Amino acid sequence: IKPVMVHQTADSVFANNQGMYYVTYSDTNSCKAIDSAYVTIYSVPTVYIKDTAFCTGASVTVTAEATNAVSYLWSTGDTTATIVVSTEGIVSVTVTNANGCKASNQATIYKRPLPTVDLGDPTTCEDQNYTLTPITSEASPYLWNTPDTTNLVASTITSHSGGLYSVTVTNIYGCKASDSTELKIIAKPKLTVTSDTVCQGTQAVVQILSSDIK
Repeated sequence: IKPVMVHQTADSVFANNQGMYYVTYSDTNSCKAIDSAYVTIYSVPTVYIKDTAFCTGASVTVTAEATNAVSYLWSTGDTTATIVVSTEGIVSVTVTNANGCKASNQATIYKRPLPTVDLGDPTTCEDQNYTLTPITSEASPYLWNTPDTTNLVASTITSHSGGLYSVTVTNIYGCKASDSTELKIIAKPKLTVTSDTVCQGTQAVVQILSSDIK
């Protein structure tokens, strides 16, 4: 084994390289003693965790990408390679390899806001079109589900069909919010009037015979 050459006169040295170290000791009578020690230097593991984000009300999975790690210890107290986080802030992890060498890393977890959306409480008269326009914090287009179609991408929906309408909006962070409403159809009033035939110069009378107008 090739020795590591370190010329020191102290009673200890810092061993920065792996190999055999020899020491020679001389007493006051110039008598010498020689001994040796082999220093083994183990490599440290590596670990990486990346910054990530989750939407309000949800959670995110954080994974420690490590090499030669046999154990994990997170700032959350978890001891697995992957954890689920539902609060924002900094998380850190320390990994240990089979030789007891350690490495640490940390990441920042961000909580993103949800968008807002409101379809209101729409009503329309029978046989009249109504345009549903969501009140939202996000730009169009949006994803709609209607009584007639699903997963329709549009800014607004115009319809004369009653029923349940829902819309989903997405913000710049990929967070989603939805709202649904029932489009209520108001029936047309019923009206019956008389017909009249008169001679020229005579005033005709058109009379309401029945109606549900209130």
